[in-house]
Amino acid sequence: MNKYQYSTKTIYFQKARFFRKTGSGEFAYCIEPFKFFEDNKTYTPTVNPRNLTKNQLDRISKIAHFGYGYKNHNDLKWYAITQFMIWQAADSSGDYYFTDSLNGNRINPYQNEINEINNLIKNYEKIPSFSNNTYTIVEDHNLVLDDQNGVLNSFNTDNKELSITSNKLTINKLKKGTYSFNLYKQDNYYNKPIIFYQSNESQNLVNTGDLSKLNISLKVNVINTKIEITKIDKDTKSITPSGEAILDGAIYKLYDSNNNLVDTLTIKDNQATINNLSFGKYTLVEDTPGVGYTLNTNRYEININEKENIKLLTVDNKVIEKKIIIEKKYGENNSFKNEKNISFNILNNKNELIKTITTDENGIAEINLAYGKYKFIQVNSTEGYQKVDSFIVEVKDSNDELISLKDLKIPVPDTHTDNRLLIMVFALLVIIL
Repeated sequence: MNKYQYSTKTIYFQKARFFRKTGSGEFAYCIEPFKFFEDNKTYTPTVNPRNLTKNQLDRISKIAHFGYGYKNHNDLKWYAITQFMIWQAADSSGDYYFTDSLNGNRINPYQNEINEINNLIKNYEKIPSFSNNTYTIVEDHNLVLDDQNGVLNSFNTDNKELSITSNKLTINKLKKGTYSFNLYKQDNYYNKPIIFYQSNESQNLVNTGDLSKLNISLKVNVINTKIEITKIDKDTKSITPSGEAILDGAIYKLYDSNNNLVDTLTIKDNQATINNLSFGKYTLVEDTPGVGYTLNTNRYEININEKENIKLLTVDNKVIEKKIIIEKKYGENNSFKNEKNISFNILNNKNELIKTITTDENGIAEINLAYGKYKFIQVNSTEGYQKVDSFIVEVKDSNDELISLKDLKIPVPDTHTDNRLLIMVFALLVIIL
């Protein structure tokens, strides 16, 4: 092996040899390629060697870990290859190469072995694809993450909320809040740490051992989602229903983007709520209106995401109503005329006056009434004519209804006296006297 120092233009050549610790025989590697090793010098062990950057420390530790002695790397050539790679990492100011003889020609016989160590390091450094990301999920929903890098199965976790199956990470149902989760990788092949040995009298060394934990983390924000429906009357623009109709009891169905039924909601106290839906696009449609209302045929498109997680939706219904037409006439002997200026009081089911209507010159009065029952009471009539009896109108559909009413002439009592009867009565009185 040759080492060429550019600064001094000096070539150092040697055969590969082991550095071993007296007593235990543990092998070590030189981390100062242009400094000579002195036998029987005292060394101080440390995990934080001087004169190495953080990147150099990390690279040298991994080369030592995956080099000679790791699994099938038992042939002596692996020691020389590992030393060669450590020199390159420890001091990039030199040129290092294998030769075909002592200080001979440059050769490259171990590129496959070098590639193998580099691949082991690369794979060890590879972290799951979701590492150090932040995710937002819905309360009481699982988060399932697939590792696209295919290395999750080499990681572990102490978090009870996490479970790892092959390359799939599942975060179990969480309540609202912000969470941080940690995963780690640790290769305990040697069951001892990597130790660096420092000396003021000789070149510094490192022996092999296990790497520090490789930690990754991810954050999870857990939020609530909600769709809240408020039902109102289309005419009153409020939660107060029209007539005797009932807003409560209306039924809505919620579908996902694949048109699968997600939930059925029933309006109660003018509202219906569904909590903690998954993120996605939904469609809300009315299936059954409340009593006395027509069906709302609108399709409400709703998008639930982490920024739009609360949806307040106001939906309305048009009450069933119909036009009541009063046709008013008066007369006798099948001879009738239009009766104008005739008023009717209209009372609801609570016997409350809601409206008074009056016939026009054609004897016509009209009113639109919402779903329910109503009592019509005639207030006045043309002089000499009777009023019609009070009557009930029930609104159950939207078909116009014509009600024809006739005021009949008030009959006059017969006051004519028979003279013959008076004479007979007078004669009878005379006889008695």
